[in-house]
Amino acid sequence: MWQGLEAYVLESGLRKSNLDVQVFTGPIFEEDDPVYKPFPKIQYPVRFWKVIATVNAEQELFATAYMLDQSEVIAQFGIEATAPFGAYKTFQVKIAEVERLTGLQFTSGGGADPVQPLSACDPLKKKKSSTARLSIAAQESAGFDVPEGYVVLNELDDVYLDE
Repeated sequence: MWQGLEAYVLESGLRKSNLDVQVFTGPIFEEDDPVYKPFPKIQYPVRFWKVIATVNAEQELFATAYMLDQSEVIAQFGIEATAPFGAYKTFQVKIAEVERLTGLQFTSGGGADPVQPLSACDPLKKKKSSTARLSIAAQESAGFDVPEGYVVLNELDDVYLDE
């Protein structure tokens, strides 16, 4: 799923004539990340983020953010083990959440175009509560606590692209 997010966003009709897209991805470093035993000074990040920006069919900037969490998998199987398929948790989150966790800022524009935050183009920003679309039963069936504002992605059709 993690690798298919960019393709899914593009194939969902955001911009069919020209498939320009910017994908940013990286780790979320935390003090309690596990240590890689052969190199005890190296911590291994357990969460990763992805921000995808493109232009929608109306020629407007559109951006979404995602997070992959492998903390429970690493706690159960270790860093070097091969985890079962689907064991990693994938969420759609607000771009502002990725900015908060990483200290980064994602913007568009510059030069002749005014600079604007990508978070202003995020469909989850305009949604009252992104977890409202998940029923209590869906959250319970996920088998873990879903942080407020996070949307569990069990399949690509769970991605929220509407504003």
